[in-house]
Amino acid sequence: MLATILHDVFEVSEAPALRDALDELCSPTDNYGWASTGIYCFFNPDPNIKAPGRRILYIGRAVDLTERFAQHVGLIHFPANNCKRESITRWFEEHPRLGFSCCVQSPFDQVNTHRERSQYGSRGSGAIPARGPLVDNPEYGQEYAVELEGALIEMFRVLHGDWPLWNRGGGDKRGQARVGRGREVWMLPMLDGTQDSLFRSRLSIRELATDTMATQFESNALHVARVMVFPDMPILRPLLGYTPVPTDLDVMQTLVDLASNPFFQQTELPADMQQIKESGYLRRAPGVPGDWW
Repeated sequence: MLATILHDVFEVSEAPALRDALDELCSPTDNYGWASTGIYCFFNPDPNIKAPGRRILYIGRAVDLTERFAQHVGLIHFPANNCKRESITRWFEEHPRLGFSCCVQSPFDQVNTHRERSQYGSRGSGAIPARGPLVDNPEYGQEYAVELEGALIEMFRVLHGDWPLWNRGGGDKRGQARVGRGREVWMLPMLDGTQDSLFRSRLSIRELATDTMATQFESNALHVARVMVFPDMPILRPLLGYTPVPTDLDVMQTLVDLASNPFFQQTELPADMQQIKESGYLRRAPGVPGDWW
């Protein structure tokens, strides 16, 4: 389930380092961090642009986020008409930095990629240990990303009158048709940083890639809490209460509830929750009550 938003801002010379950090967190060949399939965007990091989601320049989806990022920034040779290399090159001729963010999902939702097949053979993602029961569910993985991409692009058009500057199409028709009824409503301003949130990682992509404890917090306890507050997650709905539109406070309350929920007592989640509290990782984050510390 696409629920955690990772983000970074980079200079042109920093693109290789960001590519490597993204692969550390979202590789299709391991179970560390998140799956490689997700939604991504490039955005203008100018803090003076306040309109929600207005900084977004391009919205896309990828089976392999690392590979797609590398194609866009010119680290992998790829036809110019099938990526945004020329747009990004022009951007850096006039601007010092560019923003990149992505909405990611659990490794349990990893879809088959050519990098997996090259490492594990024809079995692809099924050969990686500890895959979960949701892998083959069409609601997860690639199909949901396709629909969400269309919904996000259409939501941007509804709010701002046109597609994002670098988008040349509206994306999936199913996603366009459902616009306004899903997570695209709140995701746009979180993707481009015009709104902070507990759905958005506390550290940048490159910071997380060098901080295993923070990555554990974000990809385990926090990601589970983010997933569980969505009303479109019927498989987990019986475990906790829900509100129609999830908020930062809902994520925080879910974290607290998960730590004492019997269903999760034999997992790492209660210990993660205790470490999050003791480390102060969420101090001053949106939705976190000051007296929780």
